[in-house]
This record gives sequence, structure tokens and C-alpha cells, in this order.
Amino acid sequence: MQDPIRQPARLEHFRRCHLAVLDLLDEARRLGCRVTITDEGEYWPRRNEAKLRRNVEQMNCAIAAAAGAMKDHDKATGSEGVQSPIFAHPQFEHLEAEGAAREHAAALRKALS
Repeated sequence: MQDPIRQPARLEHFRRCHLAVLDLLDEARRLGCRVTITDEGEYWPRRNEAKLRRNVEQMNCAIAAAAGAMKDHDKATGSEGVQSPIFAHPQFEHLEAEGAAREHAAALRKALS
């Protein structure tokens, strides 16, 4: 099964929502409002959709790696407190491994040990 955010329909929905918010802020600016935009997806200000997609995919990997690190820590300590929707993701293991390879959760794993 394909990663939901990587599925064309889901990515297109996310893209439309992201762009709609920025269009709204553009219009507010045009009307004279002072607007400051901080875009973690890096779409703004150059409107780079490839960067937006890449950053969304990296965020999914980072979340999976962090959630996996906390879940592993709980398992090692006999706890079961960590819950996250990312665990239900059909490609959670893949996202977690990709995030770990990018060392997204290295500091968290170190802090938990």
C-alpha cells in the first residue's frame, strides 16, 4: 500500500490546502494587512511545490522515527504510554526506517537511553 501523503489524491488535497492558506495571506497583504509567513514546507516565498512535497515526506519520516523511538523506549521499560496515529500508517515501518536513516530521532533515542 502506498504512503497516504504520497498518494496523488492525498498529496493534491494537502497541496491545495497549503496553497489556499498562502493565497489567503497574499490577499490579506494586498488589502493592507501586515502579514508574516513562516512556511515549514518551504513552498513560500518561491512557490516551490517540489520542495513542499519533499518536506512533507521528510516530516512524515521524522514523526515516524520519533514515535518509533518513544514506542521502543516504552517497550524496553515495560510502559505502554505512547500512542500515535502514525502507528496505524500502512507504511509506518518504512517511514520509521527512513527517518532513522536520516537520523531524525537520534537525539531523542539518546535522551531516552
